Amino acid sequence: MRRIAIVTGAARGIGLACTARLARDDYHVVAVDRDTAALASAAVQLQKDGIALETFTLDVADTAAARTFVARVVATHGRIDALVNNAGYTERVALTSLTTEAWQRMLDVHVRGNVFLSQAVARDMVRRSEPGAIVNISSIRAEVAEPGQVHYCAAKGALRTMTRAIAQELAKYRIRVNAVAPGLTSTRMTADSRADPAAFQSRRARIPLGRYAEADEIAAAVAYLLSDRAAFVTGTTVMVDGGYLAG
Repeated sequence: MRRIAIVTGAARGIGLACTARLARDDYHVVAVDRDTAALASAAVQLQKDGIALETFTLDVADTAAARTFVARVVATHGRIDALVNNAGYTERVALTSLTTEAWQRMLDVHVRGNVFLSQAVARDMVRRSEPGAIVNISSIRAEVAEPGQVHYCAAKGALRTMTRAIAQELAKYRIRVNAVAPGLTSTRMTADSRADPAAFQSRRARIPLGRYAEADEIAAAVAYLLSDRAAFVTGTTVMVDGGYLAG
């Protein structure tokens, strides 16, 4: 029986790479994103590689809609085996310009959305008395902050701590919960810094391996944590940063 996996923020970047990797690992992937057009484009792109996707438009910050979505997946497939909480975004706002609306939106997407989507999925796993795995996409910004990103750094820090707390709570049900913290990665989220030659060179110089990660390399870590190879791994964060935090 093919395992059922949900990947959020699946239309681009790391989410798209996770979707493709899990599909190749023989999961049936339900790809979720709030951008319907981008999600459809991603499905067409993967179809060219022989990967068929089930897609669903969802803003993970809408917790009521997320619960309805999980119920629909369970009704259709009878189970959910894995969840990748990847949906997210970043923006640069000086503290003096930060609004309460921008602060709240950042935490709603990265923290509240992930908590309650995990809750809905975990309830199904517990109901079935079956093991499962959840992977949250954190960031090196949970460890090393950057000016102009106070709300992003706070959200990713909360996500890392949330991962540890939920892992402890769900361990007795054989549900593993981990996080992957990407370093600087060649995705749309880093496009602004990569477009600035001076900023790009400065950031790349801080990475011992001398380059940005590719989204597929982050997806490989996610796939490992979801797999049986990581059967005794829970409550941890795997840093995939090229050595950035080692210095």
